[in-house]
Amino acid sequence: MRNRKTAASAVGALLLSGGLALATTAPAWADGEVCVPSEGSATTETTDWLTEAPEGDGWEVVDERTVIDREAEYGTEYLVAFYQQTGWVLTTPEGEGWVQIAERTVIDQEYVPGEYEQTGWVTESPGDGWKQIAERWVVDVEAQPAQGTPTIVIPNPDYAPGWTETIEHPAEYKTLWKYTKHGGHGFIWLDNDTWKYVDSDGNGYNKKPGKGVTYYERTQHTKKEKVKDAWTETIEHPAQGEPTIEVDNPDYVPAVEEQGHWEYKFARHVPAIPEESHQEYKFAKHIPATWMTEVPTGDGWKVKDQREVLLVEEESHIERIYQRVVVAEPVECPPAEEPTTPEEPTEEPTVPAEPEEPTEEPSETPVKPEPRQVPDATDREVETLAFTGPEGSVRPLSMIAAGLLLGGVGIGLARRRLITEG
Repeated sequence: MRNRKTAASAVGALLLSGGLALATTAPAWADGEVCVPSEGSATTETTDWLTEAPEGDGWEVVDERTVIDREAEYGTEYLVAFYQQTGWVLTTPEGEGWVQIAERTVIDQEYVPGEYEQTGWVTESPGDGWKQIAERWVVDVEAQPAQGTPTIVIPNPDYAPGWTETIEHPAEYKTLWKYTKHGGHGFIWLDNDTWKYVDSDGNGYNKKPGKGVTYYERTQHTKKEKVKDAWTETIEHPAQGEPTIEVDNPDYVPAVEEQGHWEYKFARHVPAIPEESHQEYKFAKHIPATWMTEVPTGDGWKVKDQREVLLVEEESHIERIYQRVVVAEPVECPPAEEPTTPEEPTEEPTVPAEPEEPTEEPSETPVKPEPRQVPDATDREVETLAFTGPEGSVRPLSMIAAGLLLGGVGIGLARRRLITEG
């Protein structure tokens, strides 16, 4: 009975403590490998966008895109030609490329034939080439004697004798205009209304000053302020001028000398005047149409056409998404060999009795347990077979062991699937 109880307890402990090991590891076969049954699976692996194929076999391109690294840049070219024409000029304009296209003769002085000329009475020669041929004295004023004295003495009409003047001056006041502070409280009084606005330094404005300037605006309020008290002024006026003065005699006629001037006649032979002329030209400059990125400034340039041109080529690279299917073949494990079961006895299994409580006080001296010999694998198998006991105690344990084994195998498969898919 004790051996049956020990065997049952050992099998139970083995199943309870090793259940998880049975669930995660397959039973050991004769060749030492662990067989884990599997139904097989197919897992699809997909990459991100890549510039090169990943390592390994079976990858196929499922999507492709072009990534622009640098955008193309375009500019404008202009078909520009130059044509310019001068007016009538004397010389070729500065610069190269000018071609004469016209010429003309301009008459500056037409031909005048020679002749004889004579002046009337004149006071001076007309110029070079003239010859005096006559002269005369012309009296402008006849001579006359003096009449009366040049000056006479008369009372001075501007003479004023000296005198004393007393002036009573009233008090003096000035008008003050009130200027109120803009955007705040306060005011100032100024003695002029020339400006509509003034700042704190007294600078005047007819428009509002800029931001940040404290200023005051003129109002219609005024007041009088005394600047000087009333006072008496005494002025001593001296005599002005002399009692009599000598003045020009208005009736005096001075002596007049004869006055006159000379007049002359001149003559000359006028030679013929030759014709005078000069040449004038027209020039033109032409530059054939040329493609340019900028239109020159100045007269004569004309845009005949324009076009868009590529300045910087586009730069890009190809990215692809790869995909493959990883197939796991199904695994079938051979059936495990069932152990030989001895004939089941007909008697009922013996239920182990509950251990009785010890009645004696425990000894202070500890009892040293006997050493237990652990049998090898052959001994364990024999011992297990030897203490299986009757059918009533062995069958429930076999069913529990089989359930734990199947559960462990299922958990192992599920765990493998999760690892493969993850």
